Amino acid sequence: MNRSEKIKNLIRTACRTNPGRRDWTETDDRIFRDAAAAMQRTHINDQRVARTCVWRTIMESRIARYSVAATVVVAASIILFSPLGGRRSVALADVAQKLSETRTVMHKEKRLFWYPGEDRPFFESQVRKYISTDVGFMEEQYDMNGKLDHQFYLLKGGQVVLIFPKSKRYVSLPAQGRLYDEVLKVSTPAGLVNYIMAMPHLQLGRSQFHGFEAEGFAISNVDSSSVLDYVRYLFPIQNMSATLWVEAESSLPVGIEMRIDADPGFLNGFQKIHTEFTAYDFEWDAELPKGILEPNVPEDYTQINLGASAISTASAGEGWTPTTAAARLWPVEEGGNGHAYQGVPVGERISWTSAEQAARLAGGYLATITSQRENDFVFGLIGADPACWRTLGDMLYMGPWLGGYQPEGAPEPAGGWLWVTGEPFVYTAWLSVEPSGPGEDRLHYMGREGSPDAAWNDAPDSHDWNPMSYLVEYDPVTFEAEDATALPVDRIETAFAGYSGNGYVRLMSRTDVIRWTIPPGMAEDKGILLHYSNGTPQDMHVKVTVNGAVVEPNLACPPTGAWDVWGSAATGAHFTAGQNVVEIRNLADDAGPAMDRVSVFGDNTNLAMNRTIASSVELPGYPASRAVDADPRTSWRLGDLPQWLEVDLGDVYQVCRTQVVGSNQACRFSVEVKAQDQDAYVQVVDRTSNSTPGTAVEPVVDTFEPVAARHVRLTVTGTDGRRNPDIVEFRISAVTGRTPAAAK
Repeated sequence: MNRSEKIKNLIRTACRTNPGRRDWTETDDRIFRDAAAAMQRTHINDQRVARTCVWRTIMESRIARYSVAATVVVAASIILFSPLGGRRSVALADVAQKLSETRTVMHKEKRLFWYPGEDRPFFESQVRKYISTDVGFMEEQYDMNGKLDHQFYLLKGGQVVLIFPKSKRYVSLPAQGRLYDEVLKVSTPAGLVNYIMAMPHLQLGRSQFHGFEAEGFAISNVDSSSVLDYVRYLFPIQNMSATLWVEAESSLPVGIEMRIDADPGFLNGFQKIHTEFTAYDFEWDAELPKGILEPNVPEDYTQINLGASAISTASAGEGWTPTTAAARLWPVEEGGNGHAYQGVPVGERISWTSAEQAARLAGGYLATITSQRENDFVFGLIGADPACWRTLGDMLYMGPWLGGYQPEGAPEPAGGWLWVTGEPFVYTAWLSVEPSGPGEDRLHYMGREGSPDAAWNDAPDSHDWNPMSYLVEYDPVTFEAEDATALPVDRIETAFAGYSGNGYVRLMSRTDVIRWTIPPGMAEDKGILLHYSNGTPQDMHVKVTVNGAVVEPNLACPPTGAWDVWGSAATGAHFTAGQNVVEIRNLADDAGPAMDRVSVFGDNTNLAMNRTIASSVELPGYPASRAVDADPRTSWRLGDLPQWLEVDLGDVYQVCRTQVVGSNQACRFSVEVKAQDQDAYVQVVDRTSNSTPGTAVEPVVDTFEPVAARHVRLTVTGTDGRRNPDIVEFRISAVTGRTPAAAK
């Protein structure tokens, strides 16, 4: 087996992919396609801005972004090459032996970054790094003004902590797969020496390096494909060379120089860059500063919740993983309406009608702005995201479509405007000369002073002169017992296991009532699903009213088998746009059921959002959670087929429709459902011969007879393309009428 084959097999082993799979042959195409859809370069206020991504909260700072890139590149390179054999220099073997006996090291590092064709770096930083073979490593990175930008910890046992003093924020991530353990194992003083030894290298002879008489050992023209497949989504290396400088007298390294050319990728803002790293001032077996490898997060720092880590090795999904949708909640406790909002760039011009269709398919609707506070909140989400704005010349910024429209025949230019939800069109934020009409009867954000603006413009419903994004609003679905506006006094309890939220309410008499205020934006028929427990052998009954009207005078809550086993019972009602009151009243003279939560959903609601999932595979940077995050810019990468993803809806619904959005090629799949853990799966969708690619505007939609289901499993079996597909979105919907009660 030649060296290249060894490297490829090592990658496959690390990623648990099929040893017979070919190397990626469409890497550049994929990267540039991702770039066009997600992170095109643009200019705002004469600054380069990278389009937002899953780690956008961390990556606001280029210093942080490139620091992570450097760490990942070095760590991944060591992982890939240190186990391999090769012709070893006697001098390097001696160095490796000495370093294998060391336990700690401190050193400094300088990092420079260039754009191709430019004669000076656009970014540079200074780093101090501390490594212990027993604990892990930590780096402090300082900006060009000498101010501490961040601290990055990678600790034994798999803890990753990033602290950002400037913004008073921090991130703490758990280990996923084997990558962290492998990095810790080889991120020792001997790691890079073993790496150099494993590669064909050139002995440079003696020279001066930072005042030391040192021997130089160089590698160049590293086979980029061997690294690319492993870290391509983070920092796609096109070419890499390195030089190790070893002091002649002590046989210990005194310097490391690395030069890397990288193709467009995640951590470099989807731009080609050239980088140079120089490590120096090594102190071997040094006494590290006390507490330097112990993350110390000040109490006033805010934790950033990123969901699943983007750095992991491929692994079979074990157990169930909570997920979080990309949409941003406007919390009621902060004066919001409890709705969630999401700017969706599409990478090309889109009509209002197509945008509204895509928003509805996603489970929401084009956003409706009914107050200044809502306008301010929404603009805060999309104003600084260049992916949401299309520039026309130097002054005009075309922002996302909104859910406002002017029906045919309405008086021009300002008469008859409506929201898609039926809410009153009272509050407005028009640009000073808008609306202008005629023929311009759809609403979007627009800036006219050379930057994005929270002002509105009317435009025609066409692809010719239109935005390249839209803004989706999602109605809330789940309301916990503790969210109720009226409860029996002191009745939030926690004795019965299995509840969600902070507890449940036990209805104890005929006078006991639970009342929720539900604020949907969309006026429509909705399902009402109660999550309850009934530990008695008899049915219990409740009365359900919506806005004072009885919709279910005697809803049965059958036995669930025990008080810590939870079931569901459902009905339906028409909800108006705005405030609606749902009331659950006990019908027994004595104890009734325990009520945990109520879910309110429309027939278009995407029930897969914010649910718990399990999967057969997790590949680096493309976890299964991305298939249910409602973000068309992210995806679940499958690797070898078949692979499956299972969604736990949390309750039994009458599921009637699924949607699959793929990655520009058709995938073949099936969908199965079951109501209870012990049940056998029942197939409801057979697309194993599918040849239709699913897109955000035209997903692969399957509608079937309603079936009671809590667990919904998507199994991808094949593709009509040359490589395995990604799943961008998997969506699940249910009918909004009455459903049979079922135990958890």
